[in-house]
Amino acid sequence: NDFGVKGGIEAAFTSTTLDRAVAIQYAASSEGGGAGFVFEIQQGMVDRGADLRWLSQYPHEKEILFAPLTGLEVQSTRVSGSVLVVGVSLSVNLSLSVFTAHPLLLCS
Repeated sequence: NDFGVKGGIEAAFTSTTLDRAVAIQYAASSEGGGAGFVFEIQQGMVDRGADLRWLSQYPHEKEILFAPLTGLEVQSTRVSGSVLVVGVSLSVNLSLSVFTAHPLLLCS
């Protein structure tokens, strides 16, 4: 865009895996025979997803779930076999200020 940002905001939950082989398997088996892609996400100390292995029907897939409104910014790209691997940094929007700013202003 005009500010040099390459990425976007995901409006829904984002399901991911810690297991590279699982991610590549899903991407390589994309319907229609087209090329698949994988996001390689760098989690930060604060911006992290929820580990769902403890309640998953498929704990071996090592699922990590990110909340809606997670921002992904492209840092790099490369090709691995038939899969495009997109390296991204993320930011998880957990700010409640959108929901609490108005009532706090009324109380002060």
